[in-house]
Amino acid sequence: NKKLSGVQIPDWDKILDIAVRCQKASKLGYTGVDIALDADKGPIVFELNARPGLGIQVANQAGLRWRLEKVKGLEVKSIKHGIRVAKNLFGGEVEDSIEAISGRKVININEKITLYYKSYKEGSKNDNKDREITTAFVDTGMITSRISRSYASRSGYFETMRQFDFLKCPKEFPTFKDAQDYIDEYSKNSQPDGHIIRLAKIFEDGQIVVRPVIIIKIKVSGEVLDLEMIVTEDTTHSVILGRNDLKDYLIDTSKTFK
Repeated sequence: NKKLSGVQIPDWDKILDIAVRCQKASKLGYTGVDIALDADKGPIVFELNARPGLGIQVANQAGLRWRLEKVKGLEVKSIKHGIRVAKNLFGGEVEDSIEAISGRKVININEKITLYYKSYKEGSKNDNKDREITTAFVDTGMITSRISRSYASRSGYFETMRQFDFLKCPKEFPTFKDAQDYIDEYSKNSQPDGHIIRLAKIFEDGQIVVRPVIIIKIKVSGEVLDLEMIVTEDTTHSVILGRNDLKDYLIDTSKTFK
């Protein structure tokens, strides 16, 4: 359930070709084709859905209606024509960005990074002990980068997490507006800990929650960066790089399955 906007997907033309062929073979006016990328065989069709849309809308938090309105009344004359229509209607923003990203550093979906602890000081006797090598997951579907609570605590922000707990922040909010109202109220008061630079509202595990944002120093592709990271509950990926911090990189998906 990860967004892939901005990521170059392998065999994209072949995937579009397969999708159009499946629609023609099924004779369904509107169909969803579930396709997976196998490391050896490439694109593989799982199934066709006669009434797709709701699940992916919820996952991406983006409606389907505007896409349907764009293609309403269009006559697809051939498979190649169908692919061209899809690219022209929904892929223009990616094509326009190719020149902008040309020549930038290439990183992988699962990128090795150096995570620096808060106590790290360059040149000190303990500088090798105040950092660790880990893997960050690259997710263009997230705006702000994230770090798990356990990693943040291990990096020297244990007391910061305790200070956040003292706020007695509600475990969830009914709407994003309610979450923003809480953040606005918080911003009026003094910071409980200087390391919390702000609070952020996010959608996590099906719930709207408020989480602290801290500065984490990492090294990615040889470059040391100070990134704003939202501290989340522990998940599969301890460090996630969001698109705010990926503007200077080109993402290589060829090693995704290795």
